Amino acid sequence: MHSYTNKFNIFMSEDKTEVLLNFYQNTPSLPESGQPLEGNLPAQLIPVASMAMTGKLAENLAQALGELLNK
Repeated sequence: MHSYTNKFNIFMSEDKTEVLLNFYQNTPSLPESGQPLEGNLPAQLIPVASMAMTGKLAENLAQALGELLNK
């Protein structure tokens, strides 16, 4: 299953042995009333996935992403 994400945050332990990645979807929050809205729509942040990994795996992931994006 694939999940769409457009926001994330990263936390690392002080000793850099564990990393936590949280992924979110920032999406418009539509009113239930169905009334048309004017101007900017309010947004809501929906958690999509959370991944804990070793610091080494996070380094490998960063390297793989860097290589892929620099092609």
